[in-house]
Amino acid sequence: MHTFVARRLAPLVVAAGLLTFVTAPNATAVVPNAQAAAFVGTYTVFVDTGSGYSHTPMTLNADGTGVFIATTTWANQGKILTVTVTIFVPHTLTFTGNRTKKGICSKRQPCTTFSDGTPDGVWYAIKTS
Repeated sequence: MHTFVARRLAPLVVAAGLLTFVTAPNATAVVPNAQAAAFVGTYTVFVDTGSGYSHTPMTLNADGTGVFIATTTWANQGKILTVTVTIFVPHTLTFTGNRTKKGICSKRQPCTTFSDGTPDGVWYAIKTS
């Protein structure tokens, strides 16, 4: 029984750790390794609305900041990306996902979005430059 519970909770614990890392008060986004350069650029982000996908541009800068909806920071751990958008303090949206050849996740295998730490949707992004 304990093994089953641990397996089910492990992804949530990892996600919570990423959220704490990126959204700490007055935190500066950290780009910890060489994989980060692959994330820098401009994307079209597709978010599932329940009746289709909405799309909006997103730019990830080399310094760990970005342009996407509102105040944006990002960090990566290898090929895993976390983008945090602060809508108003303390409300945050967090987009997590993995780098692919064409962008971040895919329509077939979308990433997870979190609202204040709670999973609440899916998304993917296509790199445009």
